[in-house]
Amino acid sequence: MKHFFRTTAGKIILFVTGLLSVCVLLGSIAGAILFWEYGFYEKSESAQYSDRVMYDVVNDWLDMYNYGRYDEENGVRLYKSEGNLILEVSDESGKVIARTTNAAAREDRSFTYTVELRNASNADYPIWSPSMITGDSTFRIYSIYYSDLPDDTVVEQTLSVSFLKGFPKTDRYMFTNKVVGLGYRLRYAIYGIGIFAGLLALVAFIMLMCVSGKRPEDEKIHHGLLGGMPFDIMTAGMFLIIMFYLMVADYWFFNGVEETAILIILLPVMIALFMGYCMSFATRLKEHSIIRKSFIVFVLKVCWKAIRSLINAIPAAWRWILFIGVDFFINFGLLALMYHREDIAIFFLFVKTLILIGLAVFYAVKFKALERGAEAISKGNLEYQVDTSGMIAEQRRTGEYLNTIAKGMSIAVEQRTKSERMKTELITNVSHDIKTPLTSIINYAGLIAKEPCNNEKHAEYCEVLTRQSEKLKRLIENLVEASKAATGNLEVHLAPCDAGIFLTQASGEYDDKLAEANLTLW
Repeated sequence: MKHFFRTTAGKIILFVTGLLSVCVLLGSIAGAILFWEYGFYEKSESAQYSDRVMYDVVNDWLDMYNYGRYDEENGVRLYKSEGNLILEVSDESGKVIARTTNAAAREDRSFTYTVELRNASNADYPIWSPSMITGDSTFRIYSIYYSDLPDDTVVEQTLSVSFLKGFPKTDRYMFTNKVVGLGYRLRYAIYGIGIFAGLLALVAFIMLMCVSGKRPEDEKIHHGLLGGMPFDIMTAGMFLIIMFYLMVADYWFFNGVEETAILIILLPVMIALFMGYCMSFATRLKEHSIIRKSFIVFVLKVCWKAIRSLINAIPAAWRWILFIGVDFFINFGLLALMYHREDIAIFFLFVKTLILIGLAVFYAVKFKALERGAEAISKGNLEYQVDTSGMIAEQRRTGEYLNTIAKGMSIAVEQRTKSERMKTELITNVSHDIKTPLTSIINYAGLIAKEPCNNEKHAEYCEVLTRQSEKLKRLIENLVEASKAATGNLEVHLAPCDAGIFLTQASGEYDDKLAEANLTLW
Protein backbone atom coordinates (compact mmCIF):
# COMPACT_ATOMS: atom_id res chain seq x y z
CA MET A 1 0.00 0.00 0.00
CA LYS A 2 2.90 2.34 0.80
CA HIS A 3 4.39 1.84 -2.67
CA PHE A 4 0.96 2.26 -4.31
CA PHE A 5 0.39 5.71 -2.81
CA ARG A 6 3.84 6.74 -4.07
CA THR A 7 2.66 6.16 -7.64
CA THR A 8 0.95 8.87 -9.67
CA ALA A 9 -2.42 7.12 -9.37
CA GLY A 10 -2.08 6.83 -5.59
CA LYS A 11 -1.16 10.50 -5.22
CA ILE A 12 -4.13 11.52 -7.40
CA ILE A 13 -6.47 9.44 -5.20
CA LEU A 14 -5.10 11.06 -2.03
CA PHE A 15 -5.25 14.52 -3.61
CA VAL A 16 -8.85 14.17 -4.80
CA THR A 17 -9.92 12.60 -1.49
CA GLY A 18 -8.36 15.43 0.47
CA LEU A 19 -9.83 18.06 -1.83
CA LEU A 20 -13.36 16.68 -1.65
CA SER A 21 -13.11 16.17 2.10
CA VAL A 22 -12.00 19.75 2.66
CA CYS A 23 -14.85 21.02 0.47
CA VAL A 24 -17.35 18.93 2.45
CA LEU A 25 -15.84 20.16 5.71
CA LEU A 26 -16.08 23.81 4.64
CA GLY A 27 -19.62 23.22 3.42
CA SER A 28 -20.51 21.67 6.79
CA ILE A 29 -19.06 24.63 8.66
CA ALA A 30 -20.88 27.11 6.41
CA GLY A 31 -24.11 25.12 6.77
CA ALA A 32 -23.84 25.02 10.56
CA ILE A 33 -23.25 28.78 10.65
CA LEU A 34 -26.27 29.39 8.42
CA PHE A 35 -28.42 27.07 10.52
CA TRP A 36 -27.55 29.03 13.64
CA GLU A 37 -27.90 32.35 11.84
CA TYR A 38 -31.37 31.60 10.48
CA GLY A 39 -32.66 29.86 13.60
CA PHE A 40 -32.99 26.29 12.36
CA TYR A 41 -32.45 25.08 15.94
CA GLU A 42 -35.00 27.48 17.48
CA LYS A 43 -37.88 27.66 15.00
CA SER A 44 -40.11 24.94 13.66
CA GLU A 45 -39.80 23.92 10.02
CA SER A 46 -43.12 25.64 9.23
CA ALA A 47 -42.04 28.93 10.87
CA GLN A 48 -38.70 28.74 9.07
CA TYR A 49 -40.43 28.24 5.75
CA SER A 50 -42.74 31.18 6.53
CA ASP A 51 -39.75 33.47 7.13
CA ARG A 52 -38.01 32.33 3.93
CA VAL A 53 -41.01 32.86 1.60
CA MET A 54 -42.46 35.98 3.22
CA TYR A 55 -40.64 38.42 0.99
CA ASP A 56 -41.41 36.38 -2.13
CA VAL A 57 -45.13 36.25 -1.23
CA VAL A 58 -45.31 40.01 -0.70
CA ASN A 59 -43.49 40.67 -4.00
CA ASP A 60 -45.81 38.33 -5.88
CA TRP A 61 -48.83 40.02 -4.34
CA LEU A 62 -47.53 43.51 -5.24
CA ASP A 63 -46.94 42.37 -8.82
CA MET A 64 -50.56 41.21 -8.93
CA TYR A 65 -51.84 44.28 -7.09
CA ASN A 66 -49.95 46.82 -9.18
CA TYR A 67 -49.72 45.22 -12.61
CA GLY A 68 -51.70 41.97 -12.66
CA ARG A 69 -54.86 41.31 -14.64
CA TYR A 70 -57.84 40.17 -12.65
CA ASP A 71 -61.51 39.34 -12.82
CA GLU A 72 -63.90 40.71 -10.28
CA GLU A 73 -66.62 38.79 -8.49
CA ASN A 74 -68.80 40.40 -5.78
CA GLY A 75 -66.19 43.12 -5.29
CA VAL A 76 -63.33 40.61 -4.91
CA ARG A 77 -60.44 40.63 -7.32
CA LEU A 78 -59.64 37.21 -8.76
CA TYR A 79 -56.02 36.68 -9.86
CA LYS A 80 -54.85 33.68 -11.81
CA SER A 81 -51.82 32.03 -10.21
CA GLU A 82 -49.72 29.60 -12.24
CA GLY A 83 -47.54 28.55 -9.34
CA ASN A 84 -47.97 26.85 -5.99
CA LEU A 85 -49.03 30.04 -4.14
CA ILE A 86 -52.62 30.26 -2.85
CA LEU A 87 -53.35 33.78 -1.62
CA GLU A 88 -56.27 35.58 0.01
CA VAL A 89 -56.02 39.30 0.84
CA SER A 90 -58.11 41.25 3.35
CA ASP A 91 -58.19 44.97 4.08
CA GLU A 92 -58.03 46.68 7.46
CA SER A 93 -61.70 45.90 8.20
CA GLY A 94 -61.19 42.22 7.50
CA LYS A 95 -63.03 42.25 4.18
CA VAL A 96 -61.60 39.98 1.51
CA ILE A 97 -60.49 42.14 -1.40
CA ALA A 98 -58.54 39.68 -3.55
CA ARG A 99 -57.61 36.02 -3.90
CA THR A 100 -56.04 33.61 -6.36
CA THR A 101 -58.14 31.20 -8.36
CA ASN A 102 -56.12 28.05 -7.79
CA ALA A 103 -57.65 27.16 -4.42
CA ALA A 104 -57.39 23.37 -4.81
CA ALA A 105 -55.99 20.79 -2.39
CA ARG A 106 -53.71 22.65 -0.01
CA GLU A 107 -50.74 21.96 2.17
CA ASP A 108 -51.40 21.76 5.90
CA ARG A 109 -49.19 24.74 6.57
CA SER A 110 -50.65 28.25 6.21
CA PHE A 111 -49.32 31.67 7.13
CA THR A 112 -50.62 35.16 7.73
CA TYR A 113 -48.70 38.32 6.90
CA THR A 114 -49.68 41.90 7.66
CA VAL A 115 -48.35 44.33 5.06
CA GLU A 116 -48.25 48.11 5.23
CA LEU A 117 -48.30 49.56 1.73
CA ARG A 118 -47.57 53.11 0.74
CA ASN A 119 -48.48 54.78 -2.52
CA ALA A 120 -45.47 56.66 -3.80
CA SER A 121 -46.92 57.58 -7.19
CA ASN A 122 -48.65 60.81 -8.17
CA ALA A 123 -50.12 59.22 -11.27
CA ASP A 124 -53.74 58.22 -11.61
CA TYR A 125 -52.65 54.58 -11.58
CA PRO A 126 -51.17 54.01 -8.10
CA ILE A 127 -47.96 52.09 -7.50
CA TRP A 128 -47.79 50.49 -4.07
CA SER A 129 -44.59 49.49 -2.24
CA PRO A 130 -44.12 47.74 1.11
CA SER A 131 -42.80 49.77 4.01
CA MET A 132 -43.40 47.22 6.74
CA ILE A 133 -44.18 43.48 6.89
CA THR A 134 -45.22 41.57 9.98
CA GLY A 135 -45.26 37.77 9.88
CA ASP A 136 -45.93 35.10 12.46
CA SER A 137 -42.43 35.41 13.92
CA THR A 138 -40.77 38.10 11.81
CA PHE A 139 -40.97 41.86 11.56
CA ARG A 140 -39.25 43.71 8.71
CA ILE A 141 -39.06 47.37 7.84
CA TYR A 142 -38.33 47.77 4.15
CA SER A 143 -38.32 51.54 3.75
CA ILE A 144 -38.61 54.75 5.74
CA TYR A 145 -38.55 56.89 2.61
CA TYR A 146 -42.32 57.29 2.67
CA SER A 147 -42.68 58.32 6.30
CA ASP A 148 -43.51 61.95 5.39
CA LEU A 149 -46.35 61.04 3.03
CA PRO A 150 -49.96 61.78 4.09
CA ASP A 151 -51.95 59.08 5.85
CA ASP A 152 -54.33 58.51 2.93
CA THR A 153 -51.43 57.00 0.97
CA VAL A 154 -51.05 54.19 3.50
CA VAL A 155 -53.08 50.96 3.48
CA GLU A 156 -52.75 47.88 5.61
CA GLN A 157 -53.54 44.48 4.19
CA THR A 158 -53.57 40.96 5.60
CA LEU A 159 -52.28 38.14 3.42
CA SER A 160 -53.51 34.61 4.16
CA VAL A 161 -51.05 32.28 2.49
CA SER A 162 -51.14 28.57 1.68
CA PHE A 163 -49.75 26.35 -1.07
CA LEU A 164 -50.87 23.58 -3.37
CA LYS A 165 -50.51 20.18 -1.77
CA GLY A 166 -47.23 18.51 -2.65
CA PHE A 167 -45.98 21.61 -4.51
CA PRO A 168 -46.78 20.22 -7.98
CA LYS A 169 -45.59 23.35 -9.80
CA THR A 170 -41.93 24.11 -10.34
CA ASP A 171 -41.33 27.51 -8.81
CA ARG A 172 -39.34 29.14 -6.05
CA TYR A 173 -41.82 28.04 -3.37
CA MET A 174 -41.22 24.41 -4.32
CA PHE A 175 -37.43 24.99 -4.33
CA THR A 176 -37.52 26.80 -0.97
CA ASN A 177 -39.62 23.99 0.50
CA LYS A 178 -37.02 21.41 -0.57
CA VAL A 179 -34.13 23.51 0.72
CA VAL A 180 -35.76 24.13 4.10
CA GLY A 181 -36.75 20.46 4.41
CA LEU A 182 -33.22 19.38 3.56
CA GLY A 183 -31.85 21.84 6.09
CA TYR A 184 -34.00 20.40 8.88
CA ARG A 185 -32.95 16.88 7.96
CA LEU A 186 -29.27 17.88 8.01
CA ARG A 187 -29.19 20.38 10.87
CA TYR A 188 -27.81 17.79 13.33
CA ALA A 189 -26.29 15.31 10.88
CA ILE A 190 -24.13 18.07 9.44
CA TYR A 191 -21.87 17.94 12.51
CA GLY A 192 -21.17 14.24 12.05
CA ILE A 193 -20.59 14.79 8.33
CA GLY A 194 -18.20 17.65 9.11
CA ILE A 195 -16.24 15.64 11.70
CA PHE A 196 -15.93 12.64 9.38
CA ALA A 197 -14.89 14.86 6.45
CA GLY A 198 -12.38 16.66 8.66
CA LEU A 199 -10.78 13.41 9.86
CA LEU A 200 -10.70 12.03 6.32
CA ALA A 201 -9.16 15.26 5.04
CA LEU A 202 -6.54 15.16 7.80
CA VAL A 203 -5.58 11.55 7.08
CA ALA A 204 -5.44 12.14 3.31
CA PHE A 205 -3.41 15.32 3.80
CA ILE A 206 -0.87 13.63 6.11
CA MET A 207 -0.46 10.68 3.74
CA LEU A 208 -0.12 13.04 0.79
CA MET A 209 2.59 15.00 2.58
CA CYS A 210 4.41 11.74 3.44
CA VAL A 211 4.51 10.51 -0.18
CA SER A 212 5.24 13.93 -1.73
CA GLY A 213 8.48 13.79 -3.68
CA LYS A 214 8.74 10.00 -3.32
CA ARG A 215 8.47 7.28 -5.96
CA PRO A 216 8.07 3.51 -5.48
CA GLU A 217 11.32 2.58 -7.21
CA ASP A 218 13.72 4.41 -4.82
CA GLU A 219 14.03 6.62 -1.76
CA LYS A 220 15.34 9.68 -3.58
CA ILE A 221 13.53 13.01 -3.60
CA HIS A 222 11.87 13.82 -6.93
CA HIS A 223 10.56 17.30 -7.64
CA GLY A 224 7.40 18.08 -9.53
CA LEU A 225 6.77 20.57 -12.33
CA LEU A 226 7.57 23.59 -10.16
CA GLY A 227 10.49 22.01 -8.32
CA GLY A 228 12.95 24.47 -9.82
CA MET A 229 11.01 27.53 -8.64
CA PRO A 230 12.43 29.14 -5.46
CA PHE A 231 10.11 28.45 -2.54
CA ASP A 232 9.87 32.07 -1.41
CA ILE A 233 8.69 33.14 -4.88
CA MET A 234 6.14 30.32 -4.83
CA THR A 235 5.01 31.43 -1.37
CA ALA A 236 4.64 35.04 -2.52
CA GLY A 237 2.63 33.92 -5.56
CA MET A 238 0.36 31.74 -3.40
CA PHE A 239 -0.17 34.64 -1.00
CA LEU A 240 -1.10 37.02 -3.82
CA ILE A 241 -3.57 34.50 -5.29
CA ILE A 242 -5.26 33.99 -1.91
CA MET A 243 -5.42 37.72 -1.23
CA PHE A 244 -6.90 38.37 -4.68
CA TYR A 245 -9.55 35.69 -4.10
CA LEU A 246 -10.43 37.15 -0.69
CA MET A 247 -10.71 40.65 -2.15
CA VAL A 248 -12.98 39.42 -4.93
CA ALA A 249 -14.99 37.39 -2.43
CA ASP A 250 -15.43 40.41 -0.18
CA TYR A 251 -16.77 42.40 -3.13
CA TRP A 252 -18.81 39.68 -4.87
CA PHE A 253 -20.15 37.48 -2.09
CA PHE A 254 -23.90 37.92 -1.66
CA ASN A 255 -23.71 40.60 -4.36
CA GLY A 256 -25.59 38.38 -6.78
CA VAL A 257 -26.39 34.78 -7.52
CA GLU A 258 -23.94 34.54 -10.43
CA GLU A 259 -21.07 36.15 -8.52
CA THR A 260 -21.64 33.94 -5.49
CA ALA A 261 -21.78 30.83 -7.70
CA ILE A 262 -18.47 31.80 -9.36
CA LEU A 263 -16.81 32.20 -5.95
CA ILE A 264 -18.13 28.83 -4.78
CA ILE A 265 -16.87 27.17 -7.99
CA LEU A 266 -13.44 28.80 -7.62
CA LEU A 267 -13.10 27.69 -3.97
CA PRO A 268 -12.07 24.06 -4.84
CA VAL A 269 -9.55 25.50 -7.30
CA MET A 270 -8.02 27.59 -4.51
CA ILE A 271 -7.94 24.58 -2.20
CA ALA A 272 -6.27 22.48 -4.92
CA LEU A 273 -3.63 25.18 -5.47
CA PHE A 274 -2.94 25.34 -1.74
CA MET A 275 -2.63 21.54 -1.50
CA GLY A 276 -0.14 21.59 -4.38
CA TYR A 277 1.79 24.29 -2.55
CA CYS A 278 1.84 22.12 0.60
CA MET A 279 3.11 19.14 -1.45
CA SER A 280 5.97 21.26 -2.77
CA PHE A 281 6.68 22.43 0.79
CA ALA A 282 6.82 18.83 2.05
CA THR A 283 9.15 17.81 -0.80
CA ARG A 284 11.55 20.67 -0.14
CA LEU A 285 11.38 20.04 3.61
CA LYS A 286 12.53 16.46 3.09
CA GLU A 287 15.38 17.75 0.91
CA HIS A 288 16.27 20.49 3.44
CA SER A 289 16.25 23.06 0.63
CA ILE A 290 13.50 25.49 1.71
CA ILE A 291 15.92 28.19 2.83
CA ARG A 292 19.04 27.02 1.02
CA LYS A 293 17.46 27.29 -2.45
CA SER A 294 15.32 30.36 -1.83
CA PHE A 295 15.63 33.44 -4.02
CA ILE A 296 16.22 35.72 -1.02
CA VAL A 297 19.16 33.61 0.14
CA PHE A 298 20.56 33.65 -3.40
CA VAL A 299 20.34 37.45 -3.56
CA LEU A 300 21.87 37.80 -0.08
CA LYS A 301 24.75 35.50 -1.04
CA VAL A 302 25.45 37.50 -4.19
CA CYS A 303 25.35 40.78 -2.26
CA TRP A 304 27.53 39.36 0.51
CA LYS A 305 30.11 38.08 -2.00
CA ALA A 306 30.20 41.48 -3.70
CA ILE A 307 30.58 43.32 -0.39
CA ARG A 308 33.19 40.86 0.86
CA SER A 309 35.19 41.15 -2.36
CA LEU A 310 35.07 44.93 -2.06
CA ILE A 311 36.17 44.81 1.58
CA ASN A 312 38.96 42.33 0.86
CA ALA A 313 40.28 44.59 -1.89
CA ILE A 314 40.86 47.38 0.65
CA PRO A 315 44.01 47.17 2.82
CA ALA A 316 43.41 46.33 6.46
CA ALA A 317 44.42 49.72 7.87
CA TRP A 318 42.24 51.64 5.43
CA ARG A 319 39.41 49.23 6.07
CA TRP A 320 39.37 50.04 9.77
CA ILE A 321 39.69 53.74 9.05
CA LEU A 322 36.71 53.49 6.68
CA PHE A 323 34.71 51.58 9.31
CA ILE A 324 35.43 54.21 11.95
CA GLY A 325 34.52 56.99 9.50
CA VAL A 326 31.20 55.39 8.63
CA ASP A 327 30.41 54.90 12.32
CA PHE A 328 31.25 58.56 12.95
CA PHE A 329 28.85 59.80 10.27
CA ILE A 330 26.14 57.46 11.55
CA ASN A 331 26.56 58.84 15.06
CA PHE A 332 26.50 62.38 13.70
CA GLY A 333 23.27 61.66 11.83
CA LEU A 334 21.68 60.13 14.93
CA LEU A 335 22.73 63.14 16.96
CA ALA A 336 21.06 65.45 14.42
CA LEU A 337 17.95 63.27 14.41
CA MET A 338 17.73 63.38 18.19
CA TYR A 339 16.76 67.06 18.05
CA HIS A 340 13.64 66.20 16.02
CA ARG A 341 12.68 62.63 16.97
CA GLU A 342 14.45 61.47 20.07
CA ASP A 343 12.59 58.14 20.19
CA ILE A 344 13.56 57.20 16.63
CA ALA A 345 17.17 58.23 17.19
CA ILE A 346 17.38 56.10 20.35
CA PHE A 347 15.85 53.16 18.49
CA PHE A 348 18.40 53.35 15.65
CA LEU A 349 21.22 53.83 18.16
CA PHE A 350 20.07 50.68 19.94
CA VAL A 351 19.95 48.76 16.66
CA LYS A 352 23.40 50.00 15.66
CA THR A 353 24.80 48.98 19.05
CA LEU A 354 23.34 45.49 18.67
CA ILE A 355 24.91 45.19 15.21
CA LEU A 356 28.32 46.29 16.50
CA ILE A 357 28.10 43.86 19.42
CA GLY A 358 27.18 41.09 16.99
CA LEU A 359 30.13 41.93 14.74
CA ALA A 360 32.47 42.01 17.75
CA VAL A 361 31.22 38.65 18.96
CA PHE A 362 31.54 37.22 15.45
CA TYR A 363 35.11 38.52 15.14
CA ALA A 364 35.99 37.14 18.59
CA VAL A 365 34.56 33.72 17.74
CA LYS A 366 36.55 33.52 14.51
CA PHE A 367 39.69 34.71 16.28
CA LYS A 368 39.17 32.00 18.89
CA ALA A 369 38.95 29.46 16.07
CA LEU A 370 42.35 30.68 14.81
CA GLU A 371 43.78 30.38 18.33
CA ARG A 372 42.49 26.82 18.70
CA GLY A 373 43.98 25.92 15.33
CA ALA A 374 47.41 27.33 16.23
CA GLU A 375 47.32 25.53 19.59
CA ALA A 376 46.38 22.21 17.97
CA ILE A 377 49.15 22.49 15.38
CA SER A 378 51.70 23.48 18.03
CA LYS A 379 50.83 20.29 19.95
CA GLY A 380 51.53 18.14 16.91
CA ASN A 381 48.01 17.69 15.53
CA LEU A 382 49.02 18.24 11.92
CA GLU A 383 45.68 17.01 10.58
CA TYR A 384 43.78 19.92 12.18
CA GLN A 385 42.23 22.33 9.67
CA VAL A 386 40.95 25.79 10.60
CA ASP A 387 37.44 26.52 9.33
CA THR A 388 37.85 29.80 7.41
CA SER A 389 34.23 30.08 6.25
CA GLY A 390 32.74 33.46 7.12
CA MET A 391 36.06 35.00 8.18
CA ILE A 392 37.11 38.43 7.00
CA ALA A 393 40.25 38.98 4.94
CA GLU A 394 43.01 38.96 7.59
CA GLN A 395 41.45 36.14 9.57
CA ARG A 396 40.94 34.05 6.45
CA ARG A 397 44.53 34.55 5.31
CA THR A 398 45.86 33.66 8.79
CA GLY A 399 43.70 30.54 8.83
CA GLU A 400 44.90 29.56 5.37
CA TYR A 401 48.51 30.09 6.47
CA LEU A 402 47.97 27.82 9.49
CA ASN A 403 46.36 25.18 7.29
CA THR A 404 49.25 25.46 4.84
CA ILE A 405 51.83 25.15 7.65
CA ALA A 406 50.07 22.10 9.04
CA LYS A 407 49.87 20.55 5.60
CA GLY A 408 53.56 21.28 4.86
CA MET A 409 54.68 19.90 8.20
CA SER A 410 52.55 16.84 7.68
CA ILE A 411 54.15 16.25 4.28
CA ALA A 412 57.66 16.75 5.73
CA VAL A 413 57.00 14.36 8.61
CA GLU A 414 55.55 11.83 6.22
CA GLN A 415 58.59 12.09 3.93
CA ARG A 416 60.98 11.83 6.91
CA THR A 417 59.14 8.78 8.20
CA LYS A 418 59.18 7.26 4.76
CA SER A 419 62.94 7.91 4.45
CA GLU A 420 63.67 6.38 7.86
CA ARG A 421 61.55 3.37 7.03
CA MET A 422 63.32 2.89 3.71
CA LYS A 423 66.71 3.20 5.41
CA THR A 424 65.76 0.66 8.03
CA GLU A 425 64.44 -1.73 5.40
CA LEU A 426 67.63 -1.25 3.35
CA ILE A 427 69.86 -2.01 6.34
CA THR A 428 67.78 -5.04 7.27
CA ASN A 429 67.77 -6.40 3.74
CA VAL A 430 71.51 -5.79 3.17
CA SER A 431 72.36 -7.31 6.57
CA HIS A 432 70.33 -10.36 5.71
CA ASP A 433 72.05 -10.67 2.34
CA ILE A 434 75.50 -10.33 3.97
CA LYS A 435 74.77 -12.78 6.80
CA THR A 436 73.97 -15.60 4.36
CA PRO A 437 77.44 -15.80 2.67
CA LEU A 438 79.10 -14.87 5.99
CA THR A 439 77.56 -17.92 7.65
CA SER A 440 78.99 -20.08 4.85
CA ILE A 441 82.44 -18.50 5.35
CA ILE A 442 82.33 -19.23 9.10
CA ASN A 443 81.23 -22.81 8.56
CA TYR A 444 83.83 -23.53 5.90
CA ALA A 445 86.56 -21.84 7.98
CA GLY A 446 85.71 -24.23 10.80
CA LEU A 447 85.82 -27.21 8.44
CA ILE A 448 89.19 -26.13 7.06
CA ALA A 449 90.60 -25.78 10.59
CA LYS A 450 89.58 -29.39 11.34
CA GLU A 451 91.35 -30.77 8.28
CA PRO A 452 94.87 -32.28 9.03
CA CYS A 453 97.68 -30.23 7.56
CA ASN A 454 101.49 -30.17 8.06
CA ASN A 455 101.72 -26.46 7.39
CA GLU A 456 102.21 -24.56 10.64
CA LYS A 457 100.56 -21.42 9.30
CA HIS A 458 97.43 -23.33 8.35
CA ALA A 459 95.90 -23.41 11.84
CA GLU A 460 96.89 -19.77 12.47
CA TYR A 461 95.20 -18.58 9.31
CA CYS A 462 92.03 -20.56 10.05
CA GLU A 463 91.89 -19.14 13.56
CA VAL A 464 92.20 -15.54 12.28
CA LEU A 465 89.64 -16.16 9.57
CA THR A 466 87.17 -17.63 12.07
CA ARG A 467 87.70 -14.83 14.60
CA GLN A 468 87.24 -12.02 12.09
CA SER A 469 84.19 -13.69 10.57
CA GLU A 470 82.55 -13.92 13.97
CA LYS A 471 83.43 -10.26 14.60
CA LEU A 472 81.89 -9.24 11.26
CA LYS A 473 78.76 -11.20 12.17
CA ARG A 474 78.49 -9.36 15.48
CA LEU A 475 78.97 -6.00 13.76
CA ILE A 476 76.14 -6.78 11.33
CA GLU A 477 73.87 -7.81 14.19
CA ASN A 478 74.77 -4.63 16.07
CA LEU A 479 73.98 -2.59 12.95
CA VAL A 480 70.53 -4.15 12.73
CA GLU A 481 69.93 -3.56 16.42
CA ALA A 482 71.09 0.08 16.10
CA SER A 483 68.72 0.57 13.18
CA LYS A 484 65.84 -0.84 15.21
CA ALA A 485 66.76 1.39 18.13
CA ALA A 486 66.82 4.47 15.88
CA THR A 487 63.32 3.73 14.62
CA GLY A 488 61.95 2.81 18.03
CA ASN A 489 61.36 -0.85 17.11
CA LEU A 490 63.91 -2.31 19.51
CA GLU A 491 62.49 -4.28 22.37
CA VAL A 492 64.40 -3.61 25.58
CA HIS A 493 64.20 -6.01 28.54
CA LEU A 494 65.58 -4.77 31.83
CA ALA A 495 67.76 -7.32 33.71
CA PRO A 496 70.45 -7.24 36.44
CA CYS A 497 73.98 -6.70 35.14
CA ASP A 498 77.43 -7.38 36.74
CA ALA A 499 79.45 -4.25 36.04
CA GLY A 500 82.79 -6.08 36.30
CA ILE A 501 81.84 -8.71 33.74
CA PHE A 502 80.36 -6.02 31.49
CA LEU A 503 83.62 -4.02 31.58
CA THR A 504 85.73 -7.17 31.02
CA GLN A 505 83.70 -8.00 27.90
CA ALA A 506 84.01 -4.43 26.67
CA SER A 507 87.79 -4.43 27.13
CA GLY A 508 88.12 -7.84 25.50
CA GLU A 509 86.86 -6.38 22.25
CA TYR A 510 89.91 -4.13 22.10
CA ASP A 511 92.72 -6.53 23.38
CA ASP A 512 94.40 -6.84 20.00
CA LYS A 513 94.43 -3.14 19.32
CA LEU A 514 95.71 -2.38 22.82
CA ALA A 515 98.49 -4.97 22.46
CA GLU A 516 99.58 -3.59 19.09
CA ALA A 517 99.74 -0.13 20.65
CA ASN A 518 101.64 -1.42 23.73
CA LEU A 519 98.84 -0.12 25.99
CA THR A 520 97.54 -1.65 29.19
CA LEU A 521 93.91 -1.10 30.31
CA TRP A 522 93.47 -0.55 34.05
